[in-house]
Amino acid sequence: MVSEIQFDPMIVVFAKQPVAGKVKTRLAKKTGSDNALKVYNYLLNHTKDTVSDSGFDYVMHYDNLQKGSSLGERLSHAFDLYKNNCAVIFIGTDFPFITIELIIKAVDRLKLNDVVIGPSLDGGYYLIGLKEKRDLFEGIDWSTENVLEQTIAKVSNHKYYLLPEYYDIDTFNDLKKYVADYPESGLAVVAGQFL
Repeated sequence: MVSEIQFDPMIVVFAKQPVAGKVKTRLAKKTGSDNALKVYNYLLNHTKDTVSDSGFDYVMHYDNLQKGSSLGERLSHAFDLYKNNCAVIFIGTDFPFITIELIIKAVDRLKLNDVVIGPSLDGGYYLIGLKEKRDLFEGIDWSTENVLEQTIAKVSNHKYYLLPEYYDIDTFNDLKKYVADYPESGLAVVAGQFL
């Protein structure tokens, strides 16, 4: 078991360069590319600020650094790049619920488990942390509602922990739900400019 002092995972924020028409494309179908970019920029900055404030080592891993044709290949490559720490935790940029407390919980649970997963209501995950890659990113039907189920099947013989389930902001309905649920949030203020 890794000692308390040595356990310092690298948090890797998987992000796209903030370019209208290239980010939040499903959301842009209803809001337009410029408004989708506003939402993306808010989520990107919120994620970056929260991860930075957590005090853990982190890197913004933008799409121009990502190698591979599938998300699984890109995650695998990034894991190899940043595994010099004792573990890697991946977080996406479409998750408005990220908090320092949730990051700390993910790190604490990863100390005691091989894998920690933050499940999304859409069948994917908003966070995954692991100590060893194994074949975790292979044979997954990426961008489908099967990602979480297939990932759990791959880790079922290992010790894993599921964080609380949340939803991502991928679509117009996701954004509307979030704004209705959290009308005083910074994201609601941004979205209020065009909703």
